[in-house]
Amino acid sequence: MTVESAQPTRESVVSLRLVTLANLRDTFRLNVGAAQKNFVAPNPISIAQAHFYPEKAWFRAIYADETPVGFVMLSDDALKPEYFLWRLMVDAKYQGMDFGRQAVDRVIDYVRTRPGATHLLVSCVPGEGSPCPFYEKLGFVATGEIDDGEHVYRLDLVADGEDPVAPPLAALPPEAAQFDFWIGDWDCAWEGGQGRNVVCKSLDGRVVLESFDGSPGMNLRGTSVSVYDVGLGKWRQTWVDNQGSYLDLTGGWEADAPDGPRMVLGTTRTVDGKAVHLRMVFTAITADTFDWHWQASEDNGATWQERWAIRYTRRKTSAT
Repeated sequence: MTVESAQPTRESVVSLRLVTLANLRDTFRLNVGAAQKNFVAPNPISIAQAHFYPEKAWFRAIYADETPVGFVMLSDDALKPEYFLWRLMVDAKYQGMDFGRQAVDRVIDYVRTRPGATHLLVSCVPGEGSPCPFYEKLGFVATGEIDDGEHVYRLDLVADGEDPVAPPLAALPPEAAQFDFWIGDWDCAWEGGQGRNVVCKSLDGRVVLESFDGSPGMNLRGTSVSVYDVGLGKWRQTWVDNQGSYLDLTGGWEADAPDGPRMVLGTTRTVDGKAVHLRMVFTAITADTFDWHWQASEDNGATWQERWAIRYTRRKTSAT
């Protein structure tokens, strides 16, 4: 759908959506009126800037029902924490339909979920066509500060004397349970040795924490943390151990693997100038057993060589 074919009304539902390849061109086509062009950058410039500041730029297309009508970008810096309405525009032909106010409401809803969010800042230059009166109507108050020629406004999100209340955590997607089979206390056996691995959930059940002890089979003790990255749509794991190793792996559940469902996490290392792909594979998974394989490939995954294989068996708990 293109903006030319859209016919939104004042009753249209306003939402903020990711800017993707599918709607990028429509977002680029949106423009403010001639008198407003000196007050807001074109969307292509805003999106380009966002990609140079990925650590803080949060940007969305503004939709009225299924029609892109504007663009908004937030400086989302949770480390300070500070939240700044960096860009806001509604296409000239969709102005006067309350879409800008509703978009700001959606931004405020998002900011309230961020750490330490007590206020939202915005800046603008006064003059004919300036958005300053628009922000004043929404409750933003001039701070008296001028930043790079722009007047800074502030909207308090909590009442005086009120402490900000952390919002509840978002619900976990079903994929976040894909590693649940690994949770437990395990006996580990491999050729020439045996050890133990204790795996549990931590940090409100969102992180899988592993504590591996290779004794008496080998002098290896290590730990890993694994988390399902919702934005990436994959699992990420970081491993460190007493031998100074560090691994950062990414992967996920493969339900349709030829040899049955499995979990695969991998990484790539450069050895003697050559890329070596490494992966761990959890397979043959039952309620109380599974097999773990550490494998390497020097031909970009065409073939894999086994480097270590471990049989996991859940430790039996003694009756009380």
